[in-house]
Amino acid sequence: MDLDVNVNDMPISFDDVYNLIVCKDCGFGVPLEWIPSHFRENHGIKRTSAQAMAFLDLERDAMTFEEAKDWISSVWIGRAVLNIPIIRGYKCNVCQYSAATMKVMTNHFCKKHKGMKAQEHHDKCKVQLVFKGGLQKYIQIEEAEDTEIEFEEDREWISAIDQEFGASIANIKVGSGNGKGNLRLMNVFIAKTRWDVLVEDMDLKEIVRMASVPTVNQSLHKIILCGRRYIHKTCEELDRGSIIVKRLLMSGSDSNGGVFDSLQENKSMNDYGNMLGRMVCMFLRVIDPESEFGEQQTWLMDGQRQTLQDTRDLLISGDIPEAVLDEQFHSTLKELFF
Repeated sequence: MDLDVNVNDMPISFDDVYNLIVCKDCGFGVPLEWIPSHFRENHGIKRTSAQAMAFLDLERDAMTFEEAKDWISSVWIGRAVLNIPIIRGYKCNVCQYSAATMKVMTNHFCKKHKGMKAQEHHDKCKVQLVFKGGLQKYIQIEEAEDTEIEFEEDREWISAIDQEFGASIANIKVGSGNGKGNLRLMNVFIAKTRWDVLVEDMDLKEIVRMASVPTVNQSLHKIILCGRRYIHKTCEELDRGSIIVKRLLMSGSDSNGGVFDSLQENKSMNDYGNMLGRMVCMFLRVIDPESEFGEQQTWLMDGQRQTLQDTRDLLISGDIPEAVLDEQFHSTLKELFF
């Protein structure tokens, strides 16, 4: 079997403490035998378990389904698994059971601790859903006294924005000759502010839903593909373009190339494209009449709202040529962020 066929776009990582493969896009663990069906059903691509191991450069088998079944049945409290969201939850003080909502905890007491009130015998904690499917169970997360565990409702988004904002602050120079730096800082600040406004007072689980990666059978998945094509085409144009522009891009960082160099790798381009697509998907979900926001998107300007609605209408209309959708995606980015 050919293991070298385009395996640079697998959104997986490896937690070497638990010997577990994690899908970063979906945010849960995937037993080794589940790799083919997971990628086929959730990402619309063909991948084998062997390809996943080669991509992660593993010399031994990762956690299998049987091992995952044994682990999930015996573990109630543990260290957080990398790249899986941590959310607020509840723990039972009578046994070791954990839940994500108080409603589920109340049901647990009705079944397992009859005569006792859940409100009187629970504490708040942080929990993690390591697997889905038949292995679904919340695990209480241990917290080291000297370690602050960040909530990861959409850790990629928040981390990326915070890092970019911090880097822009660090690189800013006071003076009249820094117009480009100030403009870049202003754009990043605006993007971060819009994110902060968007999530203010929102239920954290709603944030997870709105910023999640669309599955391949959802119309929004076309936006993820638009993001990838957008970054690929941009890099191709830059690669063919003026050497002066390249030098300007490369001189913007002290890391001998910085973003421009990293974007020469196919995996990096796909990662940036996925993030760009997810951001647009989040805005499209915001304007959905059935969303938590309804019609109260006061922080969106009329032009932004209309462009998003045009994009949404295109997706709903059915089969759209890639070129048409890519052009609309570009218009949406310009309206939202420039």
